[in-house]
Amino acid sequence: MGVGIPGIRSIVESIHKQKKLGESSITDQKKILDLLMMQDYAEEKLAAVIYAQLYMKDVNVKFQPSMISGWFDKKWIYDWNVCD
Repeated sequence: MGVGIPGIRSIVESIHKQKKLGESSITDQKKILDLLMMQDYAEEKLAAVIYAQLYMKDVNVKFQPSMISGWFDKKWIYDWNVCD
């Protein structure tokens, strides 16, 4: 907590590499992102958004918008910082 965007990006990249998340199914990766997104702190939510930007950009073109739309529907995105 209290880490800026560059720090969050660095942590996301490190965990992605260490845990070999790219080898996990898209469904399993989404579960991890949902767990991050349902947390109270913006830093966790931002980690999910950054992960999606970095590692899910080549997924089915409808998948990412559907996933993010679901986050809004569940009201997991509610502050300006995550919304931006």
